[in-house]
Amino acid sequence: MDTRESISRLSTIRVNLARPIENIYRFVKECSGWKGAVSIMVMLLSHAVCAEAGMVYGEIKCEREVLRRANVTLENTEGEQIRLVTDSNGRYSISLPPGDYRVTSDRKDCVGWLSSSPNAVQQDVVLKKVPKTR
Repeated sequence: MDTRESISRLSTIRVNLARPIENIYRFVKECSGWKGAVSIMVMLLSHAVCAEAGMVYGEIKCEREVLRRANVTLENTEGEQIRLVTDSNGRYSISLPPGDYRVTSDRKDCVGWLSSSPNAVQQDVVLKKVPKTR
């Protein structure tokens, strides 16, 4: 198994979480030699990074208006952006690395903040209108 195949298998394993032990065992069994060792290290490191992320879920509003089916951008303190779409009730759920995120929507001139931790947390976000500049 070459490195590309190993990375591809890793992606499949991370997606299929129903039987993680069986998938990891099968992956390790198929890997051999130094390429297999590198692939296993990549897999373990990626799981360690994913383990730090926590689930954040709740509702997003701009002032009192629920933002239904809205495109929302989360921007961390390093400027990295993550996009999500709220459902028909203005609800969202996303797994985020711990940190503070600036929240904006494409529909309204509103901005707000949310924080993520390694633990699952409900966080309803109420964005505030930003005055338009001329």
